[in-house]
Amino acid sequence: MKLYILIIMIILFFHSCTQYTPKQYKQFPEPPISKIGKKDSGIYAVVHRDGHTKSNKFRFIAKKGNTPEKYKIYSIEEDGTIIDITCLDHCILHETSDEKINAFIPKSKPKDVSVVCVNNQAFAFCRLEGNLKNSKQLYILVTLRKKEPIFIELKRIE
Repeated sequence: MKLYILIIMIILFFHSCTQYTPKQYKQFPEPPISKIGKKDSGIYAVVHRDGHTKSNKFRFIAKKGNTPEKYKIYSIEEDGTIIDITCLDHCILHETSDEKINAFIPKSKPKDVSVVCVNNQAFAFCRLEGNLKNSKQLYILVTLRKKEPIFIELKRIE
């Protein structure tokens, strides 16, 4: 009998605890998105508007440490030639501040999508995470030299 009363008390205790609806869970802050790093290293192909991948390929490399060459991007040409596009002082990639990201990512971006990037004067390499159309993660290359940025979708192939 005592066990029965104890079980009822436990059930009543847990039942009386605050229950959160899915709407209330959104009030809790999301964990911050991780910076661009080694897990983003790989080979990426440019995705055409109709969804097929083009022959344009890039290798992105992120190294540990805090050196000027922490991030590198190489263009892989159709003939196999590899060109370092982060080779000179003005080409060095560095982590992009939130202010700079907000300057080139459209204001219409859903609030549940987070963006992190590395950039130089000409372009930014970005990872988007969150509630995206076809996946939870998307990579883009953003041109920064034009008046309006151009967004190029990338697909990780290696």
